[in-house]
Amino acid sequence: MISGASQITELRIYSQNLNGRTQDKEDGVQELMDKLQLDVIFLSETFRAPPENSTSQIEFRSRAGFRTIEMTNANRRRGIQFRVRSHLEPLVTPILCFKDSHVEILSITIRGLRIIGVYAPDGKETEGTDVLLSILERAVSTGYGTILVIRDPNAKACALGNPSRSRNKAGRVLDSWLTETDHQNPRTENQA
Repeated sequence: MISGASQITELRIYSQNLNGRTQDKEDGVQELMDKLQLDVIFLSETFRAPPENSTSQIEFRSRAGFRTIEMTNANRRRGIQFRVRSHLEPLVTPILCFKDSHVEILSITIRGLRIIGVYAPDGKETEGTDVLLSILERAVSTGYGTILVIRDPNAKACALGNPSRSRNKAGRVLDSWLTETDHQNPRTENQA
């Protein structure tokens, strides 16, 4: 169950680092979605370059009952993708999408639920966490409702169950942000 998303009662979501795309992996993703009856899958490291002459960073495709929303990367070393069952009618949330040399963030909305997919490569945890926090702050401040973040941006934070001695810099930044903004214990409208 997803609290706060009035139009969704259940959604099966999965995240996977694809580490490059081959036909076998494409078939495997489809089999996994069917076997686990997944509604949404977030894939990172798709290693897909944008189509020739494309001016968009985000590509859309539909096939076999699924919509694919993909942020391609010209250097073919990264790239992220959401694959969503077509009947859920996913929409891209452009204000919450971001790409630079440190992090890729792709955001979709499914019936009032904002799903933010994050990829930060190893060694870029801090930069990825800073950008993610900026995106989350924008989402929270503009009243985006229920937000689900997929993919740990390599932050080892106490809030994520890591002991304080194993926190890394990105984890300390995330813990600090959660403490300062009190997002661990959000108030309901009745408490305001």
